[in-house]
Amino acid sequence: MDLVVDYPAENVAFIGLFMMDKALQGKGAGSRIVSECAYFLKRNGYKKLRLAIDKGNPQSKAFWLKNGFAFTGEEYPNGEFSYLPMERIL
Repeated sequence: MDLVVDYPAENVAFIGLFMMDKALQGKGAGSRIVSECAYFLKRNGYKKLRLAIDKGNPQSKAFWLKNGFAFTGEEYPNGEFSYLPMERIL
């Protein structure tokens, strides 16, 4: 997990990259990491956890929705990709 604190604002953390080994996918390890990260951030005064997904990645969308994230309503086109910000209130 690539985590940037106080970005894009104070008391907000941003997950820049989150990858799991194929052998661990679907076993709850990713959700556990996200849950522990959110708990740690909340205990340390953070209010939101944000990230952006590739609009064309349904697996990513399902994972983050399952882990309490919601779309912000923003969209950022970048060439052939489009990024959708999501956030979880801590």
